[in-house]
Amino acid sequence: MDPKFSQDGSSQGLGADAAAKRRRAKGEAGEGSYICGCGKIYLSYPALYTHIKTKHDGVTPSGTTQPQTNSKSGRGRPKV
Repeated sequence: MDPKFSQDGSSQGLGADAAAKRRRAKGEAGEGSYICGCGKIYLSYPALYTHIKTKHDGVTPSGTTQPQTNSKSGRGRPKV
């Protein structure tokens, strides 16, 4: 028996749409603003960077946007 289907014939495997929605839901509202010039949207900078490196030969297309970060992001040891 095919492991993707149960005995009643319904699909148990996740389609591309269901998997994409589930992955996308992990990001909070307002995140996902890493947009490549070709129109692809990513939740993280490393994902955008890898996409640019592999699909655009390392050249950032015009129109690529990233969220602006504060220079004081609150990371590291707090000052007393």
